[in-house]
Amino acid sequence: MNGNYDDILSRVPTAPLWYDEYGVPRYEPFTPRRTGNIYCNEAVLVEVVCQACLRTFTVCCSFNRPVFPSMEDHSQADLIRHNYEFLYGDPPRHSEGTYLHENAKITCVAGDSMNTMAVRVLEYWKRDRWEWVRDPSLEITIESDELDRIKRGQWQAPPISVPSDTPAASHRKSFRPHASGRNILGTLARWISRS
Repeated sequence: MNGNYDDILSRVPTAPLWYDEYGVPRYEPFTPRRTGNIYCNEAVLVEVVCQACLRTFTVCCSFNRPVFPSMEDHSQADLIRHNYEFLYGDPPRHSEGTYLHENAKITCVAGDSMNTMAVRVLEYWKRDRWEWVRDPSLEITIESDELDRIKRGQWQAPPISVPSDTPAASHRKSFRPHASGRNILGTLARWISRS
């Protein structure tokens, strides 16, 4: 979970324009020089939604690239080109208050400890030596079947099988996780299937 910045939010009458990597509200327009990571080589402003309540946040993700070119790594630009889902992590704190969503007041109970899902890349920046260069070709909508199913209310957690040689197998062969864990398990299933 990110920190609670109600001491800042309560004193500023307008909503933050974006949140940094640590969930800190920011009120000046985004530039890569305002990230929380002064060593980053890539900075991305991303629109994300809370998995629990689908509240939208504009957040910054910043990344360091290894110094040695022999180290195997992938840039965020490569991941964007392959429609990889960004992992911002927990959303900025928002469960304490009630907010308006599509003309309904909603309080997100589990949202602070849930994950976020990326919706679109608003700005992509890469440091070229000392200068930051923006690449609008990477500012795209991120396609996510999981997010589409959640918005339509059609998401159902897949059954999880317990290997037959474990003690838990005698109790039940499979189970469906509680709805609050559905997105985490979906992410785990995707990671397992990729390896």
